[in-house]
Amino acid sequence: MVTRKNSMKDSSSKIKDTHPVSITLPNTGFMRLPDVLAVIPIGKTTWYKWINEGKAPKGTRLAPKIIAWKVNDIKVLIKNLEDESDDLHWPSVRKRIKKN
Repeated sequence: MVTRKNSMKDSSSKIKDTHPVSITLPNTGFMRLPDVLAVIPIGKTTWYKWINEGKAPKGTRLAPKIIAWKVNDIKVLIKNLEDESDDLHWPSVRKRIKKN
């Protein structure tokens, strides 16, 4: 199970901060969808769209109504998303550095 901590945005507000302060992934095992979405902050619709597009791993059916994802598959996805993000941001930085 993913460990996460939430904090209140404002003491007078009833809206909780949905962004986790700290997340610890287990070394091995499976994660259910709420835990996956706590680590990868997207919605369910986007998550299932990514699965259909092949961007995210397919889950493993553990029981008739239980689907979970391998922790290692989620770690690989996170690494791929980080690499993708670097590819999107670093070329523009490199161009600016070359101009100077």
